Amino acid sequence: MKHIVIASLCVVAAGAAAPARSQTVDEFLEGARQHPSVAAAEAEADVARTSARGARFALLPSVEVDGTYARNQYPQGFTVPSATGPDRQVTIVARDQVSATFASRVTLVDIVAWRRLSATDASLDSADANTDVTLRALERSVLTEYYRWVGGTALLASSEEQLDVARDAHRLMAVRLEAGLATPIDVERAALDVLTAEQRVVEARQTQIQASRALELLTGVTAAAPPELPEDTAPVGPLEPLLTDLGAIPDVALADARARAADAGAPPLWYAFVPRLDGSFREELTNAPAFGRRARWTLELQATWSLDLASLQTLRGNMATASAAHSRARAASLAAQDAISRAHVQAETALARANTATAQLDLARHTFELARIELGAGRLTPLSYFQARRDFADAAANRVSAFAELALARHLLRLSAAAGSL
Repeated sequence: MKHIVIASLCVVAAGAAAPARSQTVDEFLEGARQHPSVAAAEAEADVARTSARGARFALLPSVEVDGTYARNQYPQGFTVPSATGPDRQVTIVARDQVSATFASRVTLVDIVAWRRLSATDASLDSADANTDVTLRALERSVLTEYYRWVGGTALLASSEEQLDVARDAHRLMAVRLEAGLATPIDVERAALDVLTAEQRVVEARQTQIQASRALELLTGVTAAAPPELPEDTAPVGPLEPLLTDLGAIPDVALADARARAADAGAPPLWYAFVPRLDGSFREELTNAPAFGRRARWTLELQATWSLDLASLQTLRGNMATASAAHSRARAASLAAQDAISRAHVQAETALARANTATAQLDLARHTFELARIELGAGRLTPLSYFQARRDFADAAANRVSAFAELALARHLLRLSAAAGSL
């Protein structure tokens, strides 16, 4: 009866008594946001954001202030006599000479710089999208390891149950051999079943340990309490709504942002013929004006125009780069559609497998109950009873694995499709 209870628990709770609080997948996904790769992508986005601000601030007026103080050993100056009034004192070099300059410069026309500003904005969008791409790739790994850990835990419980069954069958065959009811070959086969069951236990435990360790490395959360799997048998849903709004998918958004950045970095050739126009204002103050004034200002307009064959070829190369970026963006959109279609097929296949595994478990449970009754009535051999019991444990583990695969397929489908499309 002990093994019957254990087998029943394998169906209900993946073969092990769960703690009061089991760990959900959301805990691990939240921990994945602290992964160094995500932090690095966010830092790169901050760099792009700083570059965008720098390109925008470069078009704003700049202000410069310059002040000078000089102590002269010999001052120089003279007096200019005046017939109508007091004499005028002219200072050429003052003993304590102070001067100050205030200057401001602003770019009035610079089409290339304006395009460069658009490029930095697109690069910022690209960096933000790259952060989402990095996080999604990490979440995909976390989901895979999470359900491998949960499925491995269930498989370990089933393997241990199968090992108990194999050992009991081996002991029974040894007793039957002594009683002349079995052959040495039967005993050897039972011993081989024990070795096979022991190997399955080792492999299941290794899978569980590797998955839990991978989860801890990816998320920083210790995997200790696997939960019950959700038995969601609802239909997957149609494919067509998932293929809308592909631009919201991070991989497609990243390719589109890179294409926009390439466009901004590849202005038309006629841009090279437009001069750059700068304006500047300068005011100077001094206490030694000589024959001039103590304060004076200057306003300048400067037009700069340069053209060479090398720059024209650079522009042509940038245009080719932009064309390649647009091709990659279209390819990313097609790849996203293919990924969604594949994930949708995998989810439907996993749902069919889960339904089949449920039916198999019901049949195996019914067979095991009949075998237990027939054994008690003396109409069934112990060997057939152990076989029914092993089939029941196998079906229970297979059902858990099927629902783990289904849950993973549903999550991967959500990751492949745009947010809000499911």
